[in-house]
Amino acid sequence: MVGKKYAGLSFPFFLSQAVAITLEDAILALAKKSAIPVSDTLAQLVGYSWVIFWFNLSLPWYLRWPVNAGIIQPAILPFSPIRAVIGSLEQA
Repeated sequence: MVGKKYAGLSFPFFLSQAVAITLEDAILALAKKSAIPVSDTLAQLVGYSWVIFWFNLSLPWYLRWPVNAGIIQPAILPFSPIRAVIGSLEQA
C-alpha cells in the first residue's frame, strides 16, 4: 500500500466494470429477443469494440491513485480526449 489516503481510490474503476458488464448483458438479451438477424462475426466485432471503448474510457479511474501518489506521470501526450471527458464529468 502506498498510503492510507489512497485506499479505495481504484474502487470506482472496479465498480464501473460490474455496471458495464451488467449493461452489456442487458443489451445483448434485448438484441437476442428482437427479430433483427445479426451474424456471429458482427456480434463479435461489436463486442470487441465495446470492450476497447469501455476500457479506454474507464482506465483513468484506475490510474488516478498512482498519479496522485506520484508513482506514474499524469500526462504523456499534450491532450487526451479521455481526460477531457472525465474532466467535464467531474465538473458537473
